Amino acid sequence: QFGILWETTVGGSAWEEQNGIVALPEINQYVFGGFSSSEISHEMSSDFYGGGDALLMWMDSSGVFLREKRYGGSGFDRIHNIIRSNDGNIVFVASTVSPLDGVFESGGFGSSDIWVVKVDLNGNILKQKRFGGPNYDEAANIVQTPDGRYLVVAEEHDAQGDFLTFPFPSSQIWAFQLDANLEI
Repeated sequence: QFGILWETTVGGSAWEEQNGIVALPEINQYVFGGFSSSEISHEMSSDFYGGGDALLMWMDSSGVFLREKRYGGSGFDRIHNIIRSNDGNIVFVASTVSPLDGVFESGGFGSSDIWVVKVDLNGNILKQKRFGGPNYDEAANIVQTPDGRYLVVAEEHDAQGDFLTFPFPSSQIWAFQLDANLEI
């Protein structure tokens, strides 16, 4: 039988959403991954890079909000999924339309790219990488394989850039595997 044990709401003055959650049982916390379009307000106290930012939020096992951290650039950056990696860190897959600004280490390939980021349990970026072609590409999901690699599933709308050339229509599913260093 299901019942609510606790509930809480957190956010800023605009739009926040969550698209994934990982448990950190060794410290009785959860990390949520999603999106924020709020300027600094209410619980949204970390840097806001513009447009909309990828968002991680930490809560304890009683639902007490602990902290949040935003990632991105001047465009629109949204986490689609978040996982706990075998090494104990957090990995998220996101879509981004940001140029080379904010927290990005490289510019984009097209109008929207796939962005894979590994952070430590405090939210500090350890590694990040963008993937895509010259048009629109959108992240969907990420899992870690038993051998420590990452499998990413996305939607792609072109056949150039990091892709193989496909003889299919302009939109298809793109699956690709990364090594532990987020390289194809």
